[in-house]
Amino acid sequence: PPGLRFVSERADTSEVRLALKMPEAPGAFQALYDNIFPCNVTEFTYRFYKADAPADIMIAFQPRTATYMDRLEKGGYSPRDVTNDQLVSTHLRHVAGGRSKRVG
Repeated sequence: PPGLRFVSERADTSEVRLALKMPEAPGAFQALYDNIFPCNVTEFTYRFYKADAPADIMIAFQPRTATYMDRLEKGGYSPRDVTNDQLVSTHLRHVAGGRSKRVG
């Protein structure tokens, strides 16, 4: 039987999933959220590299307006819509966290 994530991803078509870059700085999540407000954030995956480089983010949310992509682009986040890209979505979920010190 399909897993709960499989079922839930197909049950709600109002959700969008974006891959983007976010600064590694205090308050960065709040600044990101300010660009998509108002919405319900349903998933947030974070990949940290190092303190002076932006983090890779995958965020899923239910937008209430159609202007979120323009606001994110103007905010410098370089968003990429991966809502229908199962390969990217799965990959980003599994690389969450950070790089191994052995990989460099």
